[in-house]
Amino acid sequence: MLNTIDRGLEMALYLSIPLGASGPLFLDENEQVPMGLHFSAKDLYYDFFVKESLRNYYELYKYYNPIHFGDFVLLAQRVELPMLVPIRKNIYSIPTIVMGGLFSQKGNVMMDFRFHKSDIKRVGELVRLLVSINEDIKIIKMEQSEGLKAKYEEMETRSPMSVVEFSYVDERDSDRILEWKGIVDPTGAVSYSLDGAGEVSHVDVSNAPITPLLLSVLRDRIPVAGYFENRKKGEVHSMMILPTFLAKHFLVRYFNETKNIAGINLLKIDSYCNVKNRL
Repeated sequence: MLNTIDRGLEMALYLSIPLGASGPLFLDENEQVPMGLHFSAKDLYYDFFVKESLRNYYELYKYYNPIHFGDFVLLAQRVELPMLVPIRKNIYSIPTIVMGGLFSQKGNVMMDFRFHKSDIKRVGELVRLLVSINEDIKIIKMEQSEGLKAKYEEMETRSPMSVVEFSYVDERDSDRILEWKGIVDPTGAVSYSLDGAGEVSHVDVSNAPITPLLLSVLRDRIPVAGYFENRKKGEVHSMMILPTFLAKHFLVRYFNETKNIAGINLLKIDSYCNVKNRL
């Protein structure tokens, strides 16, 4: 599946945003700390997944409402950057943009996005907005994407990744591959045609059978690296890629949210490094 769409979104945008007061002071600046994002009714929060070995700092990190996930602890911090709200709205309006990596290093949040070349004008307008809002936001580069599989190889250097594969039945859709847009657009996906034309477009998946599971993953603040569906003749082969230390928590959501989906079948759970060559 990934081999088919590896460079379907052939462009990438890389950003660097200063953490300022929005990061735990005891983070190792030289370490790449995996991150997520979540939203409340009014605010945006950074979620930092720090190693459990930092428990010696408990007196400090207890103020971040810690949640323990195996060998990692989630620490949430409200973002003191109000300009990120209009940035989010602008990103939401770009049909094919998908968020890639997100981590902190050397006092900065590093994030990247993949997008189709048809949206390069819209992304250029986003860059203009970023430059005009805050001079501290740095556009590291905008260039040809290295591809999905290269992105996951990079993520593996920060935290081991797992792949959960399952299938279900949905007769309502045409043959194509879908990539969920996640936090960028929770009820949107990028559609890749399988007819040889190479068409890439945005689709609404708000009424898809699997959407309640995807939304529950966001509510539980599980930072998904990618969710994909290969749809052929009513059969849907799904693949969720996420940090290994969160795989168990995803499976809890999976079993709770998919009970009523036709033909749901858990196929395989494995580490990304074991299955990457066949994806």
